[in-house]
Amino acid sequence: MTRRGRESRVESQEREKGGELRVESREPETGEELGIGSPEPSGAAAGSFLALESRRSDLDFPSERDSKVRCHNLEIHVSHGCNLTCEQCSHFSNYGFRGHLSPADARAWLGAWAVRLEPKWVSLLGGEPTLNPALCEIVAIARETFPRALVQLVTNGWFLHRYRELPDVLERHNVRLELSVHHGSEQYLARVAEILMLLLEWRERKRFSLHVRRSYSRWRRLYRSAGADLRPVADGDAEAAWEACGSRDCLQIHEGKLWKCPPVAYLRLTAEKYSIDRTAWGSWLDYRPLEPGCTDDELREFLARGAERVCELCPANPEAMELRSPLSRAGKGGEER
Repeated sequence: MTRRGRESRVESQEREKGGELRVESREPETGEELGIGSPEPSGAAAGSFLALESRRSDLDFPSERDSKVRCHNLEIHVSHGCNLTCEQCSHFSNYGFRGHLSPADARAWLGAWAVRLEPKWVSLLGGEPTLNPALCEIVAIARETFPRALVQLVTNGWFLHRYRELPDVLERHNVRLELSVHHGSEQYLARVAEILMLLLEWRERKRFSLHVRRSYSRWRRLYRSAGADLRPVADGDAEAAWEACGSRDCLQIHEGKLWKCPPVAYLRLTAEKYSIDRTAWGSWLDYRPLEPGCTDDELREFLARGAERVCELCPANPEAMELRSPLSRAGKGGEER
């Protein structure tokens, strides 16, 4: 296909209408995200793992034939840094953190849990994973470590052009690329159109699953203020907060340990950078993640937890918000590689 043909294809697929990104001619079903010709691995349902109906009802404990505990989604930061500055980020990635996951740590941390867990999804994200020069090697490690899982790479796409070998890696290891769109402005969507053109070029040569998610359309306020003034909402209703939580299926592997959700895992990075009120954030900062050497009973109990004390600091009824443009640092290229 010629460049002009690709441009026409993008123009026909991508439209801004009512704050939504169009990548297909039809409207999605309720709760469904739009995909682009997605050849999903066998048995994979359409739609985003972040818009699940079942949530942790997919959890299943070991049978006599399977010694591993099943969970729905297991996430790991490929890079803590991000080139965008999305306010109220649940991973606190808008605070300019640095640090990449090394291939050695990826192999050790994922491997330690691969002998204990059987996730349906393994999600490689951040931060922005394409800031990590070892990205392709880490993608391969994730697939090798979890051969039966649906593996996906979640990215804002800004730096995909740096990885000429990535299309081959995605195809060879049967990994889905999920493009997460963080704003609906003309300026932002113009850049998304360029990214989609690149991805369409890749898909002319390689076969891999591609998915586009309008993350900005479901943004919620998760805490108060920012920086050193950061405060929890602290509604005090753990059950209601758990029911409203958008991170219920986002178990994190961080520093080799298993964490309940992204905010609890990564608040400590914020606390290291700013003098936040440690008393206000007590239960999050005191949270004890699960060690890979835990007993089977401890693992089962951890995965079966619903609402608990840390949820009391979360909003019981998260306020929908219109995300401001996250491009304040994007033009500078984000964190240096």
